[in-house]
Amino acid sequence: MTNHCFEKRHYGLLLLLLFIMPFGVMSQSGQYNTTNWKFSNPKKFGFTIFDVDFFDNNTALAVGSDGGIAKTVNGGTEWTYGPFTFLNASGVRVKSAFQDIHYVTSNIAYAVGTLGAMAKTTDGGVTWNFVRTPLYGNARNINTVWFINKDTGYIGGQYNTIDSIPKVYFTRNGGTTWDSIAAPVGGKSRAGYVANPSLQPFLLDVTAKDKEILRIIFVNDNLGYISGSGLSTFERHPASPSGTTTTGAHHASLLWKFSGGTLTDYSLSKERLGYSGVNTTTVTTTTRYGSTQNATQSMRAMHIINDSTVLLMSFNNNIVVKVHTGKNDSTQNIAVPGLYEKGRYITLNFPFPPNGGTPIPNPQVLLASNPYHIRKASNGKLFAAANFGALWTSVDTGKNWVREGSLPQGRNYSSNGTWALAIAPNGRFLTMGTNGVVADSMPGGTWNSAYVTTPLSASYNKIDFSDCNNGIAVGGGSITVTTDGGQNWIDKVRPDFVATFVNITGITYPNPSKLYLTTNVGSVYQSTDKGTTLDPVYINAAFQMNDVAAIGNDTVWALGYSAFSVPAASRKSSIFRSFNNGLTWQSFDIAVTTTTPAFTAPTLSQMAFPSRTVGYVAGSRNGVYKTTDGGVTWTNISPFPSLNFAPAGFPNVSVTYTEVFALDENTVFLTGNMFTNVGVKRVYKSINGGSTWVDITSNIPAL
Repeated sequence: MTNHCFEKRHYGLLLLLLFIMPFGVMSQSGQYNTTNWKFSNPKKFGFTIFDVDFFDNNTALAVGSDGGIAKTVNGGTEWTYGPFTFLNASGVRVKSAFQDIHYVTSNIAYAVGTLGAMAKTTDGGVTWNFVRTPLYGNARNINTVWFINKDTGYIGGQYNTIDSIPKVYFTRNGGTTWDSIAAPVGGKSRAGYVANPSLQPFLLDVTAKDKEILRIIFVNDNLGYISGSGLSTFERHPASPSGTTTTGAHHASLLWKFSGGTLTDYSLSKERLGYSGVNTTTVTTTTRYGSTQNATQSMRAMHIINDSTVLLMSFNNNIVVKVHTGKNDSTQNIAVPGLYEKGRYITLNFPFPPNGGTPIPNPQVLLASNPYHIRKASNGKLFAAANFGALWTSVDTGKNWVREGSLPQGRNYSSNGTWALAIAPNGRFLTMGTNGVVADSMPGGTWNSAYVTTPLSASYNKIDFSDCNNGIAVGGGSITVTTDGGQNWIDKVRPDFVATFVNITGITYPNPSKLYLTTNVGSVYQSTDKGTTLDPVYINAAFQMNDVAAIGNDTVWALGYSAFSVPAASRKSSIFRSFNNGLTWQSFDIAVTTTTPAFTAPTLSQMAFPSRTVGYVAGSRNGVYKTTDGGVTWTNISPFPSLNFAPAGFPNVSVTYTEVFALDENTVFLTGNMFTNVGVKRVYKSINGGSTWVDITSNIPAL
């Protein structure tokens, strides 16, 4: 497809080219851009938010997927936003999925996320800089951050050392240098066989090996709590005859208390929670101790009730546990008579105790899917935002929970996940989550939102504009239309396509009164009313149509590859052409791809025709071909064969091109990917119709 706006522009590659330009030169430090790109749909923005933090009644910062950072200065009504990118240890510019943010002063805030990312602002969120942490070099995820003042802070995430034990890292100078606190060892947990005289049970230390730190919260400068995941290393039974029998009976959800610079373990072992690990009523010589569900959860949502009491809610499975950590709080280890361990543990919610035990509470109410946070309002009420637009509340510090809503009702997004929740000093609630959904409410009031998404969800693979106002995005069974340059969108999804697994694979939009679509079941459709009705103009069930192009009012091409019903040895790529608006069609095999055996030939999926005679197709196996007679014959013009097809050390690897764009008969662009250890992205340009190519990949910071 080749179109021009001011004439008409093919927007698929145009978006890529525009993205290149403002980032031509980038420094080692992070880059935060709020000006070059704005979301057309959803609005205000579309990246998923995982955390939001108020500084005052009006100012808040939010972070999430795709490097997204957003700021509001009016309580959440309007947002300034953009992506934060940085160079990873290999020198590739990447985006993190930010997981946590801490607003420390009016000017200073810190955000952390995947790939070892940490960003810092010193001007209240207007600009952001990259902070190098110990987890950066190995691209380990940083899940949580907490600063007790502008300079002293703590981070945690995945383990980063050869011992597979996560650590709490801290800085006292705003991230310039870092040190760590060694992980504590917990209590004892029984593992092995329950009743096998030849294989006696044994005790294991509860450690943090293979776990993740998920949340850090401080009460004051000297007191805080750290929670995390539950699954640990599977240890081998020391007396197993085969030496291969392993156990996870010692697994325990991570919980540490920080006090005066020292960490103490309060992890939720089965013994501390009051369970033996004999998870069956029929014990034989092969029965082994196991873990219990309430002991192995990822505890991301945490609330500190007071200095010596903490509440945990699991990310899955609706487990809620209250842990008392006072000086006199202890629990007898039921596996080791006479051994008392630190902490007092109360399971408040446990839907499925072992051996058919009675649910806690009974009947079960809590269905909190994927809660990230627990927040407390000024009246003491607890709030845990979760999936499906749910806000779970408790007025008795977590013993009983009631479902409320976290979004306005009756909207197409009312069931979106709300992963982030913050409460402003004046009591204003702000929920944010999936695809940028946002809502706010004052205590006791209704939820308000200016969020708009049309449709709720779709997976697009093509977009085309007939002029600067009229555009259509397609993918799966979705057809989404704009007539005002993307300011607003109209959903024209085809339920019949969705129900029968028909996927729209290509679109060309030569003028506002005509468009063509192709599908994976061999169909070519024409529409004269912007996709409201579709009329089939060609069907060939022996092919999967991959793309479509059109010139003027009468000429249209479809690019197809043999359907799966065709024997593999006979599959091929073909062009289907009409010069009379789809009334009659001719088909031409792209002869240079009909090699033997057929599976060694490229699968061609992308097409561009800048004129009625000159066209280009591209696809897998470094396949790029050109026609000068409207599609009858084709010439191989694939770029850099020795580099892109079975390069040294990778005999079974080649480039797959994901787009071809022809600005005119001679100026052509290609984008693609190749999965080797280096140089996986490809962007090529030719100004002589493919006779020679120039690699411009280095101008692309991130694809």
